[in-house]
Amino acid sequence: MANIFPKWVNTVPIKVIVALLLIKTAIVLGITYYFSPQYTRVGYAPTQPVAFSHEFHAGTLEIDCRYCHTFVEQSGHSNVPGTNVCMSCHSMVLKDDARLATVRQSYDSGEPIPWVRVHKVPDYVYFNHAVHVNRGISCVECHGKVDEMEVVYHAKQLSMGFCLECSGKQIIIASDRPANEIDRLENRLISRFQWGLVTDIQPPDFETRLAILRNKASAMNLEINDEILYFLAERVSRNVRRMEGALTRIISYDALIDRKLDLASVENLLSDLLQEEVSAVISIDHIQKKVAEYYQISFSEILGRKRTNKIAFPRQVAMYLSRTLTNVPLKAIGDAFGGRDHGTVIHACKQVENMMEQDGTIKRSVDYLGNLITKNNS
Repeated sequence: MANIFPKWVNTVPIKVIVALLLIKTAIVLGITYYFSPQYTRVGYAPTQPVAFSHEFHAGTLEIDCRYCHTFVEQSGHSNVPGTNVCMSCHSMVLKDDARLATVRQSYDSGEPIPWVRVHKVPDYVYFNHAVHVNRGISCVECHGKVDEMEVVYHAKQLSMGFCLECSGKQIIIASDRPANEIDRLENRLISRFQWGLVTDIQPPDFETRLAILRNKASAMNLEINDEILYFLAERVSRNVRRMEGALTRIISYDALIDRKLDLASVENLLSDLLQEEVSAVISIDHIQKKVAEYYQISFSEILGRKRTNKIAFPRQVAMYLSRTLTNVPLKAIGDAFGGRDHGTVIHACKQVENMMEQDGTIKRSVDYLGNLITKNNS
């Protein structure tokens, strides 16, 4: 009797069973990892390179947290103390103790101790220590009773719900794009952000900027003519904080020279800030087009994958100018050049810098391009 089905069909049940087992194993491992201390962080207590007892130092000796974690009242971040802080005591106390060998070695060599971070919030969260500490919020509110911990561990779930429950207030989150367009943002967070009120805040127009400047000048009791206010409102347009900063600089200068300011003096005083405003207007797309036009290649070749010298060098120049003429992050520059990583951008910038040092012709060409691009945007 002839076989209706080919022989390989006989192995299908075995393959299905193996596939199901692999899927089940993957699910179990995924769940195990997802709910492990390293992921949820609560209870996470990594082994540190030096067995430092917070219970003894902060509890028994009652050393204030700020003695080691300096500048926490001024900085957004709580620093990890350097070994010079440790040695301020241990150069006299237990100075030959074997447990402090790593600390002494770090102090002598200048190499920092590779501490393992315990408390961590997601990358998209901005937490300012100084704001919280200066408002009287104790360290234990977020970090737990550290003075009772022999080994510091992640005591509380530092989630958005935790923050809301603590503050009892609404949280306003600002970003430069909608939540669903933010890279690597989890779907569960996107849905929660979209659950609230989402509104698009546009930069203030000229009339609004002028009104803000007049109100600020009036509040500061500054007599300033409309010509200068018009100049500021027109030329400093990136954001209100920079505009207020420019006004503050003018006030300080006016107090020093003790004479009436004119437009030429203001323009000279704010030259660096005005140049940054021009830089902010320059787009990577504009740089790419100007470079492609200068080197007589197509715009698509700048973004493409060809590595011939005729194309690769102009592409590197475009990356270099994008880095020096804009404030765009390296990753965003790489994305604008066909999805390249930031390492490629760094390499391109170094290559161009080296070639500019070695070859005056290349330096003049790159400088000319930079001036041309800047001039067209001023």
